[in-house]
Amino acid sequence: MGKRIIFLLILSLLILFIYPFAQRGFKVLVTTSEGASIPLYNQYRALVIGVSDYLYWPRLPNAVKDAQEVASALRELGFSTKVLENPSSEEIKKSLNSLVSQESGTEDGVLLYFAGHGDTVRLADGTELGYIVPKDCPLRSKDLNGFLSKSISMENIQTYSLLLKSKHLLAVFDSCFSGSIFALGRAAPEDISHKTTQPVRQYITAGSADETVPDESIFKDCFLEALTGDADANEDGYITGSELGIYLESKVVNYSRSAQHPQYGKIRNLKLDKGDFVFVLEKAKPAEEKIQLPPKPPETAGLDLTSIKKAEEERARIEEQWKAWQGKMRSDFNELEKMERSTGLGSEQKKALWQKYLDTYNADNPFSSEDEQLRQRARQRINELSEIEVKVQARVSFRAYGQSLSDSEVGAMLKRYNFFSTQYDWNKEFCNPSGDFSNSYESRVINGDKVVLDHATGLIWHQSGAEGYMTYSKAKQWVEDLNRRGYAGFYDWRLPTLEEGASLLEKTKMNGDLYIDPKFSVNQRWIWTSDAVTDYSSRVWVVDFIVGIVFRSNVDHYSGLCVRPVRSGQ
Repeated sequence: MGKRIIFLLILSLLILFIYPFAQRGFKVLVTTSEGASIPLYNQYRALVIGVSDYLYWPRLPNAVKDAQEVASALRELGFSTKVLENPSSEEIKKSLNSLVSQESGTEDGVLLYFAGHGDTVRLADGTELGYIVPKDCPLRSKDLNGFLSKSISMENIQTYSLLLKSKHLLAVFDSCFSGSIFALGRAAPEDISHKTTQPVRQYITAGSADETVPDESIFKDCFLEALTGDADANEDGYITGSELGIYLESKVVNYSRSAQHPQYGKIRNLKLDKGDFVFVLEKAKPAEEKIQLPPKPPETAGLDLTSIKKAEEERARIEEQWKAWQGKMRSDFNELEKMERSTGLGSEQKKALWQKYLDTYNADNPFSSEDEQLRQRARQRINELSEIEVKVQARVSFRAYGQSLSDSEVGAMLKRYNFFSTQYDWNKEFCNPSGDFSNSYESRVINGDKVVLDHATGLIWHQSGAEGYMTYSKAKQWVEDLNRRGYAGFYDWRLPTLEEGASLLEKTKMNGDLYIDPKFSVNQRWIWTSDAVTDYSSRVWVVDFIVGIVFRSNVDHYSGLCVRPVRSGQ
């Protein structure tokens, strides 16, 4: 019996001696809801990739900047971060190989973030496979072998995930493609527990296969906001991969007005789908306890608060009266805006109504600044209506409605108006390399929005247009949304006809590498028109400012074209 007691004492001492050393390898510890401390990671590691300067795909000016911002936020959370800017296919694969070959990283938390183009290929069995696109990857439509050689598929990513020796991996893709390698997650996130520490491979994408991610990334902005603690749903000081996925799905769908639907989930593997990636926020880190005795209270006879309470009650009553007044002011403003769109009132009548609005609501609300903001908008609307009264004596007018045009009809139209369009072997019928149409542009800002007036044609152009590429149907929907907002105070924007679009082509490159006047944005490098191609129900005529040409394009073009809306001037 005595020997057994001695053995148990020795065993207890060994446990007390060895256990602290077993914890020393873990620099990241988490605390469960029951208060138990759990070792999680030895360190955080991150590989952040941003591709802006593509050789064959449309340029993404903000992708590298987004990657730098993400890397900075991760470093603040304690990540050891490597950033790849505009890498080739070989450079990305080399960095992924290095990431998975680190022998000492079995207890690490690893994050992969990619900002750039994504693509989806439909396979023979009907399923879809997503790809990320490096800098030197060719377009799939023009060089399939090159695309397959240079791009990195989600199956490749899955292989790297399985080769990775680290406990947890979270892969985040700020691009759109199919997420078929993982099971979509919809369950509510769980509290931190021992189950959290089990191995896991998690994935989040910015959108699904049939969506377009804008270069001004809503997804990145929401991701950074999440890491500040906004995604901490249960406010325990930690953000799990599941919490992050649910947060991004909700926020991005809302802020993109349902144009993007992020996907998130875990790998389809029974041994790698139990745990959850964990970000440790600053408020979860243990703080040093400071023992400080409070000061003794001073002696006081107290306050007579009766008069103060009465004054506060009167103030609350007056505030309610102002709140009702402010509500009526807001309601009348919205009603006036609706009347502008739906009635045939002239500019002078509209200005008189806005002036009456200013005269009616000229008091200063001491409880809010909204009244002054509404008055400012009303005064601005009066100024805009005065500016809109521009009488343009156009020397030529174009057709404003779409129709079907054949190659020969387009060729005749180019020569009739002396429009420029480069000649290629395939477009001899519809080209005019000697054309030199003369415009007379004027830049303006109306209602805070940029427009370009052409005094030669009487047209008013959106100075830029849609920033991203989109299919023909989405382009028309984008213009409808623009009219609902009333860009520059107008509600009759439309896709240009081919005549109107071709009038923008310059004989030489004047705006960087584009055949268009510098008063226009360079982001819309080719644009849709409202004219169909005769005998081709699925094709429309488009204008290309990169080559300086008009040509035919399929309405379901896989990456889409841009939108530059126009309206007829007065």
